Amino acid sequence: MPQVVIPRVLSAVTSGRRVFDVGGETVGDAVDTLIGQYPQLRVHLFDEQGRWRPHVRCFNATGRVDTRMADPAGDRLTILQAVSGG
Repeated sequence: MPQVVIPRVLSAVTSGRRVFDVGGETVGDAVDTLIGQYPQLRVHLFDEQGRWRPHVRCFNATGRVDTRMADPAGDRLTILQAVSGG
């Protein structure tokens, strides 16, 4: 089963969890499964048009929701948010 890893800053909306086993054969399937469990994540990951927010990066895939996971049984998708400030 694929895993999705989110940044620590988003764990506030997932009861402190950062690693999730989710179903799906594509990036979109995996992310949709996670958002189904934690709907509050949607606003942090996607804009109003349903596109990845510009400061969010999806690793181990192109970030396109139709990209197939390399190994749906054991692939890992890491989502990161850019952080800035002084």
